[in-house]
Formats: sequence, structure tokens, C-alpha cells
Amino acid sequence: MRVLIFALVVAGCDSETNFSNKSDDEVSVEGVAEMAYNPEYMVFTDLNWEQGVSFGQDFNISNVGDNNLTITTLDIANSGDGAFFVQEEDNLILGPGLERTFTVVATLYEDRVAVGELRVKSNDADARDLRIPLCAFPAGYKGDTTCVTDEDTSEDTGE
Repeated sequence: MRVLIFALVVAGCDSETNFSNKSDDEVSVEGVAEMAYNPEYMVFTDLNWEQGVSFGQDFNISNVGDNNLTITTLDIANSGDGAFFVQEEDNLILGPGLERTFTVVATLYEDRVAVGELRVKSNDADARDLRIPLCAFPAGYKGDTTCVTDEDTSEDTGE
């Protein structure tokens, strides 16, 4: 009888055994990360560069999707010769429905307009490398205070 049971056990075993690291109770993640943000651009006016006065404005990011939003980078790009500052973030995760506020600070060091960008890199398929225009104007500036970035300043040379 023992030989028969042993033979049945051996006969039931394959020479190839497959193993899996996947847990049987593993749940697949579905949904998308979708970022909402405001404002679309930031304008700082009447900055007194002689006194080194700084002004700050809030920038809000919220996750309006149904999966985690990962902000891989939030920083200042094209800083306007150091006129703009934000506390940098790397690998920030916002769950669905969560929001985070950042403060962008502008300080002018010369009597001239400064232009820069707030850069937000994320896993939002529609905004993987978002650029928010930043413009700072000195006190007494008499020109147009519309925020124009490098991308917007292409000139028609007639060629």
C-alpha cells in the first residue's frame, strides 16, 4: 500500500514547477492621476528692488483624478537671474481629492523685468512637464505688465 501511495504522489508531480511572486490577493491599481492647478501664470508688480522687498503668491495643485498623483519635481526653471524662489519638492504623492499649496516668492535685484517658470513634473498624462509663467515688474514700471515668457517672445523676422 505504501508503494502505491508513493507512486501516485510521484506520478502527480511534474518535472517542471512554476513559482510566482504575485500574491493571490493582490489588487491591480486602476484609475488615472489628474492634476488641477491655479493660477495659470503669476505676475508680481511694484517690487521695490532698491529695498529688496519680496512678495509671495500661492500656487495650488490638487488631484482631481482617482489614482495617486506623483509630483516628481516642483522647482523654478529659467529663474529670471534668481528673482524667483519656491521650496522645491521631489516625489510628493497626493491621493485622490488632496490639495497642496506652495508659495512662489519674487525679489528683484535690479531695476528690470524678470521672467521665469515654475516647473511641475508629474505622472498626469496631460501635464507631465507643466510650466507656469512667472513675471516680476519693478515699482514704477510703466510698460505692459502682461506675463510673457520666452516661448511667447518669438519675433517675426520676415524670413
